[in-house]
Amino acid sequence: MPIDYTTTAGRVRLLIPDKDETDPIFIDGEIDAFLAMSQDSVAYATALALETIASDTVMLLKARRIADLQFDGARDAETLYARANVLRENAEVIDATAEEIVPGVLETTNVVDEFTWRRWLGRDISGA
Repeated sequence: MPIDYTTTAGRVRLLIPDKDETDPIFIDGEIDAFLAMSQDSVAYATALALETIASDTVMLLKARRIADLQFDGARDAETLYARANVLRENAEVIDATAEEIVPGVLETTNVVDEFTWRRWLGRDISGA
């Protein structure tokens, strides 16, 4: 079944991003649990999901080199934690504009600064 980006669960999937319908990162029940734990806040639920991925990444990858590939789970986790923090800091704006977000606009995985959020949302998040 295609992901419905008009639902809160669909929006959480979009922001993780968890858009592979054949092999999702989280099952629907897990997304629903993140939403329940965050009182249906898309931003807070996404932050919880990213932190879950980050902790799994650290546990699974750590710092390893396999052939010519190098993995640094701690560094990757830091990026996910930073994105989770940005989501929490901007939760009010994100949740207020969630109805207006068009699928495909927020497809990046490295959201780390306020400027990027303003550009994506098409507005000044400071309220000015």
